[in-house]
Amino acid sequence: MNLDLTAQKVRLSWKDILWGYENKYLGWADVAAYARKMTLS
Repeated sequence: MNLDLTAQKVRLSWKDILWGYENKYLGWADVAAYARKMTLS
């Protein structure tokens, strides 16, 4: 799953990010990138 494409179209919560990571739709790099994006915006 491409997090950049998804995050542009859908607002994700931390629960969504955690679910994606636990179910192997997202990798740790995706979680870290999302966290960086949220702290910078």
